[in-house]
Amino acid sequence: MFSFEPENIRWAGVLLGLIASSVAGTLFSNLITVARAHNSPKLINDCLARHQLAYVSFYLTVGLVVGRSNREWLDPTIFVCSG
Repeated sequence: MFSFEPENIRWAGVLLGLIASSVAGTLFSNLITVARAHNSPKLINDCLARHQLAYVSFYLTVGLVVGRSNREWLDPTIFVCSG
């Protein structure tokens, strides 16, 4: 199921990039706002909550890139992620 083929490594890079950008966006928005009480636990909670949005973008990207004939396994996931 899991292999280190170049295509799989590229998709892992896309997923890690999406997660990193969502966490970086949360950290950056926290730096420009006023300091809050108990900032560290709230910041960790915000990062954990917002990184989950990266999965929606990832599955939609995979669904658009993968050919229609190979996408039947992904259609239910795209339907659930898109709401």
